[in-house]
Amino acid sequence: SGDVKYLSWPIPDLNDRLYAEDGDFILIGGRPSTGKSAFSLQCAWHWAADTKVGFFSLETSSAKLFDRKMSGIAGISMDAIKRNKIAQEQWEHITGISSSIVSKNIELIEAAGFTPADIRSVTMMRGYKLIIIDYVQLLQSTGSNRTEQVTNISLALHRMAQDMKVTVVALSQLKR
Repeated sequence: SGDVKYLSWPIPDLNDRLYAEDGDFILIGGRPSTGKSAFSLQCAWHWAADTKVGFFSLETSSAKLFDRKMSGIAGISMDAIKRNKIAQEQWEHITGISSSIVSKNIELIEAAGFTPADIRSVTMMRGYKLIIIDYVQLLQSTGSNRTEQVTNISLALHRMAQDMKVTVVALSQLKR
């Protein structure tokens, strides 16, 4: 049946430790403000070189995510971007790297209020092969308490990953 193609990670050491493939459900957990979103955005950028990626953000606007990514790629401070104080040489640098930016196959989706069914529907319509959900506890679901709701969300996302052969990476915020 051939060699299995595993997901490549932007941190090379992870490639020898994590063997994710199409249809896997990957949960990345961490405490608040520990860099989960930044890490997943870096992963999305890496994966978008050869995979159609959907990044579902349930708390951060796509404009803010784009600004963060541009700051990192171009080496321009967020302050300069937010205050529109980008120097001429920085604009020239952005122009020089613009083709590598637009060649990425990534879409940032503002997903506040989404359910797992909404994510499944958008994923199917747009043909994503890998999706990232930032973050899982903000998805809407049924259940008599929050634990039951999050369990239902996780089960729905896992089922979607397997049914559609889409890699699902979901971020989870752990309690302090």
